[in-house]
Amino acid sequence: MAAAFFAAAFFAGAFFAGAFLAATFFAGAFFAAFFAGAFFAGAFLAGAFLAAFFAGAFFAAAFFAVAMTISLIKLRKTPRRSMRRGDSPSGVLPPGRGLGAGVPVR
Repeated sequence: MAAAFFAAAFFAGAFFAGAFLAATFFAGAFFAAFFAGAFFAGAFLAGAFLAAFFAGAFFAAAFFAVAMTISLIKLRKTPRRSMRRGDSPSGVLPPGRGLGAGVPVR
């Protein structure tokens, strides 16, 4: 009778030890899957961030190129001389507009 009791206790202990090892294995597999999922989610988010960064850089470069093109077109359309018609240089009166200009001579 004692041998049967010890055999039952041994087999019960072996069963619980096996169940514990199986639970440990499945917990390890769960954590491995969880960390692998977290790794791939992090990799996905990093890739999405990198893609957004490059898209922003592309749009910034495109905006800069358009702005530069518009500026260059505007520069080509402006007259080459810095003075406009009718302006006088600072401190100097143009010919024909001196102090006596427009005053009839007697």
